[in-house]
Amino acid sequence: MREAEFKTVPMEHQLRGIDRLLGCTLKGRIGEWFDIGLGKTLTAIYGAYLLESRSALVVCPNSVIRTWKEQITEHTTLSYTVLQGGSLAARKFMLQYGGYDFYIINFEGLKSLWAEKREVSRGKNKGKNKYYPVKISEELSFDCLIIDESHHLADPYSLQTRIIFELAKKCPYVIELTGTPDNGKLKSLWSQGYALDHGKRLGYHFPRYISRYFRQIYKGSFPDWVPKKGSLNEVMTELSDVTVRVDRRDCADLPDLTEQVREVELTPEQKKYKKTISQNIRSDMRELGITTSVKNKTIKLLQVNGGFFLDGENPIRMKESPKLDAMLDIVEESSGKVIVFHSFVEEGRMIEEFLKKRKIKVSCLRGEVKNKDAEVEKFKNDASTKVLVAHPASGGIGQNFQFSNVIVFYSYAMLSPTRLAQAIGRIHRTGQKTACSVYYLVARHSADEPALLSILQNAEQAQAILDWLRDNQED
Repeated sequence: MREAEFKTVPMEHQLRGIDRLLGCTLKGRIGEWFDIGLGKTLTAIYGAYLLESRSALVVCPNSVIRTWKEQITEHTTLSYTVLQGGSLAARKFMLQYGGYDFYIINFEGLKSLWAEKREVSRGKNKGKNKYYPVKISEELSFDCLIIDESHHLADPYSLQTRIIFELAKKCPYVIELTGTPDNGKLKSLWSQGYALDHGKRLGYHFPRYISRYFRQIYKGSFPDWVPKKGSLNEVMTELSDVTVRVDRRDCADLPDLTEQVREVELTPEQKKYKKTISQNIRSDMRELGITTSVKNKTIKLLQVNGGFFLDGENPIRMKESPKLDAMLDIVEESSGKVIVFHSFVEEGRMIEEFLKKRKIKVSCLRGEVKNKDAEVEKFKNDASTKVLVAHPASGGIGQNFQFSNVIVFYSYAMLSPTRLAQAIGRIHRTGQKTACSVYYLVARHSADEPALLSILQNAEQAQAILDWLRDNQED
């Protein structure tokens, strides 16, 4: 990388990550497992520069590309390009001869550059064409591989993971970034470990890793693998010299975060629909066992709690929705900007219309919104836009909203422990100066309660692994 200026002094916890990167057992190959919002992107930028890397390839989800562009521009004088669009030949030429410090590509883009279509020679797909990673023999123009959101490597057999393995073998420096390295499961750590050390710590073959650390059980007629007693400690011990864990408890400069549940009572109309759907669920369970239709009806219960349900593809709205009123109370109580996360498209539409009728200006991020960048800019820069109404898949990843300090979770059907942490990390992150509040809207005695409880319990399960890393890493 060319000589550059850094406009921002790294914080203490970022310096710790950089120090481990430069001084760990595999110099320049480390898992930076930072809590969401603690500045792991900037830590990686500093690290790649101090390693005196020629240039770095950043592989990240599409939703995070914007963050990389903003962080490089805001904090450094380094250069970057995004390998998207244009012809394949143009992208290959740019990668080889562009002379940029950072090349940014999404996971899906790896396929066009480092995979080839070949005929399957055996098995049930014999004779069909399938993509395979190419064996990289030529010298790459970059010598540092940065894998952002490295928990995306959970499936060791996926095409993108196998391409990452090939690139990691050719690059002397590999930096993995994630706030949730295990996604709640110990299985996915094998791929992340393999990309760092080519199998020296957790084994060279995934099936052997599974047989060593897991035992098979059956849930009904379906097999599942669960960790053996003591597996957590063994795996974390193996990885402790090539990982660094930083969580919010280590960062005195982050403001307080408070979480609270606000309960609402279902209306008589909602209770009527809830009773009908629940009776149908019990009937299906008696006659058919747990089926897809039962799952769909459970989702319908969650929809009713939010004030609507889908009849086929047609949304049926309730006359009243107590959650909308509770959300409005929070918005009006808040002096600053508020983010409202929802699960369903129709919910997003309802919330948007409800707030606009009350002369509250909103931005929206959900699948059907075409110009998402414009909506983000409006929420960030228009002082009169008070609320962002967002689906977690659109607004809960890769966005920096430190200027807001309140989040409302309207519903939970599309929420997971990872998405929950990611969404909260949009406001409770490096640069936030104000105490943050998170509100969970829950319809009393309804499907909301077990749905939210399950997410929070799974989040605690994932935290156990992260706590082990934090408490057992070397000083």
